[in-house]
Amino acid sequence: MAIDPNNLAGTATLTFSDEFRGQALDTAKWGTGYPWGAANGSTNTSQGEAEWYINADYAPTANLQTYTVHDGVLDIKEAPADAATQSLINGYHFTSGMVNSEKSFSQAYGYFEMRADIPAGQGMWPAFWLLQEGGAWPPELDVMEVVGSSPNSLVTSVHWDQNGHQFVNKATEVSGLSSGGMHTYGVDWQPDTITWYLDGKQVYEAPTPADMHQPMYMLANLAAGGQWAGQPDGSTNHMLIDYIRAYSEMPGGGTPPPADTTGSASQATATAALAPSSAADPAATPATTGQAASPVHADLPWTADPTHTVTASAGTALAGGAGNDLLVGSWGTASMAGGSGDDTYMVANPATKVSEAANGGVDLVRTTLSSYTLPDHVENLQLNGSGPQTGTGNAGNNILLASAWNEAHLFGGAGDDTLVAKHGPATLTGGTGADSFRFDELPWQAGHVTDFQPGTDTLDLRNLLKATGYAGTDPLADHHLTLTQNGAGGTDVAFDAGGSGPVPLTTIDHVLPSQLHHGDWMFA
Repeated sequence: MAIDPNNLAGTATLTFSDEFRGQALDTAKWGTGYPWGAANGSTNTSQGEAEWYINADYAPTANLQTYTVHDGVLDIKEAPADAATQSLINGYHFTSGMVNSEKSFSQAYGYFEMRADIPAGQGMWPAFWLLQEGGAWPPELDVMEVVGSSPNSLVTSVHWDQNGHQFVNKATEVSGLSSGGMHTYGVDWQPDTITWYLDGKQVYEAPTPADMHQPMYMLANLAAGGQWAGQPDGSTNHMLIDYIRAYSEMPGGGTPPPADTTGSASQATATAALAPSSAADPAATPATTGQAASPVHADLPWTADPTHTVTASAGTALAGGAGNDLLVGSWGTASMAGGSGDDTYMVANPATKVSEAANGGVDLVRTTLSSYTLPDHVENLQLNGSGPQTGTGNAGNNILLASAWNEAHLFGGAGDDTLVAKHGPATLTGGTGADSFRFDELPWQAGHVTDFQPGTDTLDLRNLLKATGYAGTDPLADHHLTLTQNGAGGTDVAFDAGGSGPVPLTTIDHVLPSQLHHGDWMFA
């Protein structure tokens, strides 16, 4: 079954709606900024964004009027920050806004829709998207994204994590998409397929990932800057949202969307101008697939697929059973115990106690917390946050994974550990034991290996070589991998994937190039 966005009354039941008809943003429905942000707001450092998302509850920046409601629309304003404002927002040069329903609403499956007028300004990056309840990332479902460098290109995407971050997306060219009036952006998320719509017309469809079957909440934001969007030019820009709604499937009948009772001139004009009969079919460009290459060495000795899910709605103490359980914690979760089997814990509160018995399966913690230490008898840790994170192992043999794009500090501790660096700068400290330092992707900034022991530890480049298309057998011998003494008693490591020039990969502290031997590396 599926939901028909052109027949919502007959196929769906309305489960969430904000028509923005009040005098101010409804803070009972919406948080502002990222749910894990600080008191003064938040941003996304992994994407190099230039804006700071204002927290509407932070009094010193309340006069910026980042979030206003007028004429039946929510107005999210992006603007340059003066020196006084910069001192309040960690030195960032631009302010902007994000709303999220993390505290008020989340849902598994259904149709999610936003009607909005998005800006075409340089460096702008408006988006409407879903994140999983409980803090795990991925998965992520992007209903829409548009960047100022391609203002008429609607990007629709889904991210997941099947042994490594993967995604598929499509760009659809739509003339006048940005600053061309209101458009309706929707997605129908079903257990087997995900279908994206623009103004009621299908633009893309993809299979539902295996890890996208838990409730997700909604976010709408106006980002600024980053490598994709380009730098903002200092102008003020506005994202105008007419409504945000969510529906669940209702076979055989449903409820209609809320009627427009405001009678505002701006809404009436926009609706008339975008009648479905006059909307041109979008011209689709070929799909752009960003799916990661199949890794040589899987991220985790999985922690098998869960057969039973326990969510925070089950109470403050979550307990699994004899099978492979997924325990989804929230801020109110006091404890989680998976029992036997391979269990996965999604930890959202640093005070949550995770309990595992010895020999109780191969277990995994996923977390967005800024710092986390594995409890006893839990083998693996995956960081999924949006900012810098620190992950620490226990006395066993652990696998510690950095998040896909962000800065990470990984400490193995005792045992023979595997520390995995991704796209972000990773500082890796193995501790005692024979440790493996694994590099899966070229980083946007090189990190460090702080305690490499030649002859005992290993530097694993197998995934990196496959992902970058390296066709040789020995990157040291053919000089695709270069080792340079850095003058501080360490070795700078760089990799040249295809002859376009070396990219810094990491620095091996306290070890000279002459102390590294072929046996210290894993290439195949």
